[in-house]
Amino acid sequence: MNATGYGTMKSARFLLLAALAAWALPACDSSGRALGTATSIIVLAADSVWAGIGDSVLTALEPRIRTVRNERTFEVTHISPADPKWQELREFRQIVAIGSTDDAWVQPIVASAQAAAERTGMVAARDVWARNQLAIAVVTPPGDGAAALPHLDRVGAVIDSLFRIYVVQRMYTSEADTALRDALRETHGVTILLPNVYSPVERTGNVIQFQNNTTVGGDLARSVLITWRDGVLTPSADAALAWRDSIGGDYNPAQRTLVESAREAPIEQGASNAVEVQGAWEGIDPSWPMGGLFIARMIACPEQSRTYLVDAWLYAPGPRRSKYEYMIQLQTILGTFECA
Repeated sequence: MNATGYGTMKSARFLLLAALAAWALPACDSSGRALGTATSIIVLAADSVWAGIGDSVLTALEPRIRTVRNERTFEVTHISPADPKWQELREFRQIVAIGSTDDAWVQPIVASAQAAAERTGMVAARDVWARNQLAIAVVTPPGDGAAALPHLDRVGAVIDSLFRIYVVQRMYTSEADTALRDALRETHGVTILLPNVYSPVERTGNVIQFQNNTTVGGDLARSVLITWRDGVLTPSADAALAWRDSIGGDYNPAQRTLVESAREAPIEQGASNAVEVQGAWEGIDPSWPMGGLFIARMIACPEQSRTYLVDAWLYAPGPRRSKYEYMIQLQTILGTFECA
């Protein structure tokens, strides 16, 4: 990694710590509870500033991910402080304000840390205009919107990190199924930490599957499957995809892997040699057209002389349903897998 990349990560880490510290502070005297979803970001900036850096803001705060199509991870809404609607939108859950420390839409955020804001160019505060709100100020000289550009990636990294913390906490609200984890260790020599809302699907042989059909606002299904082969195989994306497709008929519902959509992603799986592939799947049954995304990991376990395929898939139809949260959930679950 080059020095610039390291500096960006280091400064983003410091801002993340500051944001977490802001969450821990007592709430200010604000109005009602913050509005909007955890993937909504309101950007307060003068129209003249937005005209110059708006595209860069969107690139930094709305990165695309590939699910069954290219999708935005977050949704950014720009509002000018001159717009009467900003009085309402500033009460959203996540606010990014761009301007000088004298600007009315920046001053409430930097009020308790103005010296730090002027020194670092950024500051985070909690509950400025609403409860349960995070506000980040990007401080620039008056009228110099371009001065915000070096800070945008840090802002995006902080918002994404906090979102991931929120997703994992929300996923385990039902509590982690430690009894299942311990039972899997005893019966199969593996462990994985699922939320309690996952139920076992009846399987035979060397296929274990758990499914969560809890619905929120429409059809929604998540599944985690573990299978293995004897011997220590070399994990590769092609081998993982071929393996996944070979057992597609064993899934519930039965499915085929859309290999052309797959891509490899770097991972760490403890001390094991592993590879992750992500892509799309479609149902085999023509009378019930369905499909979604999958994340599969092929993991070699020399201690057991086995190689595992740990696969998670999602069915969440509809372009308006954000799949980013569920991808983080499934990757988090896969990351807990261990061959004991």
